[in-house]
Amino acid sequence: NIFVYHEQYKAVLAAFVHVFRNAVDHGIENPMERMEKEKEERAKISINFEKCTSENDESNFMLVVVTDDGRGIDPNIIKQKVIEKEILTEENAVSYSDSEMLQMIFHPGFSTNNQVTDLSGRGVGLDALKYEVKKLGGKVHVTSEIGKGSKFIIKLPIVEKPAFRPIDLAV
Repeated sequence: NIFVYHEQYKAVLAAFVHVFRNAVDHGIENPMERMEKEKEERAKISINFEKCTSENDESNFMLVVVTDDGRGIDPNIIKQKVIEKEILTEENAVSYSDSEMLQMIFHPGFSTNNQVTDLSGRGVGLDALKYEVKKLGGKVHVTSEIGKGSKFIIKLPIVEKPAFRPIDLAV
């Protein structure tokens, strides 16, 4: 159980919709494709909240972990798109590790879709999530395994309800 002051998290929780939209639009295969890959016909997207338990002053943080069992994110496709969109030069892109390249999905305006759908493709989603997380003093990170799925790990400070303080109305 993690008790938090929910008002502080409204914007970041609203931005989570982009993680789910991307999972559904980019990550989750259709049932036939899933069966061909020997996966369950129905995809799974989960969200878990857990309190950080490390010893180095992270006890006042929580992790929000969103996982899917979809196709995963191919860092080579991300690399192609960041070069194509001139976010990085080809020379710079080759120096990025696969893990670093995956983080480029949080870059403003980034999308791998060539067309906008009802769910994604506008390039305004995951950067909004990163912005809201950073505004609270947190961090966001994505990991992925091709053919297995993706995991978004969001570390947020635990904001408890502020103590009530009476207002001094004396003039």
